[in-house]
Order: sequence, then structure tokens, then C-alpha cells
Amino acid sequence: MPVIHVHLLAGRKVEQKRAFVKKVTDAAVAELGCPAQNV
Repeated sequence: MPVIHVHLLAGRKVEQKRAFVKKVTDAAVAELGCPAQNV
């Protein structure tokens, strides 16, 4: 189970954060072959 920690500076909208998390999760699934619920 990969654990990814990200620290974003203030000023990002919730929609931006959610989109970012989805892309990071999708990349981990594609590259590591793990289920999305395990990221």
C-alpha cells in the first residue's frame, strides 16, 4: 500500500485539491498496479 504525503501551500481551491489527489491516485494505480482504495 503506497502512502503519498503532499503539502500544498494555502490558496488552492477545494476543487483543485480534489483534482490533484485524483491524478496522483490514478498515477499510482497505473504505475504501481495497486487498487485505488489502497493509495
